[in-house]
Amino acid sequence: MRHLCAVNTQPGRATIQLDHLAGLPCPDFTADSDAARQALDIAGREFDRLAELDLEPFGFCFQDLNRHQIDFVAAEMLGLDPNDARIRELLARYRLLFAREPNVNGRKRAILDALAEYE
Repeated sequence: MRHLCAVNTQPGRATIQLDHLAGLPCPDFTADSDAARQALDIAGREFDRLAELDLEPFGFCFQDLNRHQIDFVAAEMLGLDPNDARIRELLARYRLLFAREPNVNGRKRAILDALAEYE
């Protein structure tokens, strides 16, 4: 497992730093391990379905139910049970942390107003 400290944005754009989320786990697909092979299998199984989803801008990840589906698959890839209430709560917390990052929300009023409902 690796840790995420920067997020790639659109192709050709620089990465953005997420100061409050350093250490966020993500699968290490390059590892020679059962966990890496399982993560790749899950990604392969779910890719086509997830690629068809219509997504809101990332700043609205906390309320975008299609992005939640992606989170549940990512949790499964990490070996976590996405049906476990604690895991769902953890994912919801990470979504709010992501959305609160100025580099993610761009201080856009619509996102900040929507976030206010969750504070």
